[in-house]
Amino acid sequence: MLHHDAKQEELEYVEKWGLVIRLRTINTLMQWIERCWWDFEGNEYMLRQVDLFVDTLFTSDAAFHNTAKCIAELKKKKLASSNSTKESPSSIRCSKISKQLLISDVKNINITQYSAQQIAEQLTLIDLEYLKLITPIEVLKHLWGSEAVCLNDKKKEATEIIGNIDAYIQRWNTVCYWVETEICCTFDCRGRSQVMEKFIDIAKHCKNLHNYNTMGSIVGGLNVHPIRSLHESWKYVGHKYAKALREMEEIIKPDRNFINYRKLLSQIPNNIPCIPFTGLFIKDLTFLNDGNPKKLSNELLNFTKIRDICNKITELERYQRSNYQISKVTDIYNGLNNLVVLSEQQIHQQSLKLEKRRQSIH
Repeated sequence: MLHHDAKQEELEYVEKWGLVIRLRTINTLMQWIERCWWDFEGNEYMLRQVDLFVDTLFTSDAAFHNTAKCIAELKKKKLASSNSTKESPSSIRCSKISKQLLISDVKNINITQYSAQQIAEQLTLIDLEYLKLITPIEVLKHLWGSEAVCLNDKKKEATEIIGNIDAYIQRWNTVCYWVETEICCTFDCRGRSQVMEKFIDIAKHCKNLHNYNTMGSIVGGLNVHPIRSLHESWKYVGHKYAKALREMEEIIKPDRNFINYRKLLSQIPNNIPCIPFTGLFIKDLTFLNDGNPKKLSNELLNFTKIRDICNKITELERYQRSNYQISKVTDIYNGLNNLVVLSEQQIHQQSLKLEKRRQSIH
């Protein structure tokens, strides 16, 4: 609304551009609510401002009544979705790495009963569910450790890391330990080599699904010292499996800042579902935050840093929108979602026992 003593040129400007400005404002607000609901969720002030805007549309111009209803309905839908999420927590659960578990107590899903593709597909569905739980606000809190993410660089203690990010990282570690556990719980060399081949095949299918997170976790589990030191078992691994493993190792090789992986990722079209390699994504975010000052020499905020972090979060959102055409197989999914794994120390000790056993047998 213009002031009563508005100048003629101001009246002409409103006459010419007023409708365009209103439409763009409305469109921006609806996109904001749709794509960045976390800015409104639990924020009474922001929700009240939306209500005031809707009321203004209702009272100012009848032409905007339908638009006002759309905004109100969108807000209502988002609120209902938030409440539903709170009342029905995700079914995913982080498997715990045991320090007291006995070898005989390890009873995971039998990977020999299912094809490598089936296992890779269900691992991908689980990984995607973990990924989708991470919100942009959690990423910023993880980096800056405060609700006032734009003004506070204070870091949280390790025990205060945001839950969903922590769960995503822990899931990566769990799959890694699962690979090690399954190999170390197989007592003959040929049997262990078959388990190794199975995991290589699973990782290869994950690669084909562009699930580089699980692929990296499996490859990581196969390359830890307690597993790599089982030389007799590796002798029985077929050449095609060894070659496939080397190819995947090349993808996630850290040389030149993961240039092979970055090049591969850049070639994937935006409409193709993809799950990124966790370690590098977190590393990139940390570098953008810690490697750049919050303020410039002129005391102005470093908007280049903020924009780069925003672009990285936008990239994360793109991956979260991934939609795999994969059906959930309950038995496999539940088994892979509740893995029982040995601790790092237990795996090391078991590997040494297997080495001694090989020396005594052979």
